[in-house]
Amino acid sequence: MKKTKYIFIAIIWLGVAVLCFCRNKVVVGIPWFVIGLFNLTIYFKACQMEKRSLEIKEKLNQIKVEDPEESRPHNAVIDPIELLNEEHIIQDEYSNYGYVVDKAFKAAKSHAAEGELLCTYAPNDEYGCEGTIPSIAVQTDDEVYCAIEEYKSNKSFEGAVNLEPLDGMFLFRAKKEYYDYMMYFYGFELDKIDYCELAGLCLVYPKEYVGTESEKILMQVLDKAAQSFREY
Repeated sequence: MKKTKYIFIAIIWLGVAVLCFCRNKVVVGIPWFVIGLFNLTIYFKACQMEKRSLEIKEKLNQIKVEDPEESRPHNAVIDPIELLNEEHIIQDEYSNYGYVVDKAFKAAKSHAAEGELLCTYAPNDEYGCEGTIPSIAVQTDDEVYCAIEEYKSNKSFEGAVNLEPLDGMFLFRAKKEYYDYMMYFYGFELDKIDYCELAGLCLVYPKEYVGTESEKILMQVLDKAAQSFREY
């Protein structure tokens, strides 16, 4: 209703201005024309704002009705974690390094240069699948490498959660955000493995698990993997 008022005022004032101009009363007509033009401008701006508001509202409605399965991170497993209570070794054929993990995690082939010794949560499958989360792997990507490098200098790193210094092979264990996920990892420096100068034994899992019993189970799985990590 408020927007309509401006167009009515604009029509009236512009009409009077035109009438004045037709009668050669230009000086009288100019104020009417200016005020009419001003109200017409306000009307068009109000129309634009209303259109923009409707577009935003439509987008928000689309977000609300969006399938929650599609809004989750790609391949994220959000069902409760259930272990098989049997263990096997995930081993690298070139370095001979490996770790022990519950058989709910299956070995998967990694095509990324920054990831080795990959296994993914696949309790009902014969093999793991790269890209599936939760996953465990030895990682050397920037998120891990820079965190370890910073820790070596400052005994901490940006974004560290529950950081715990360690003795022995591993420098520390900690949690941090990892893109759209959470990561719990053990940072280490090991010259004997070519691809692991600065690396992490990393567990990546959906943020939905944070603070749940499933997160505790997953962290225990990685703790056991770290304890068993060695050359086989």
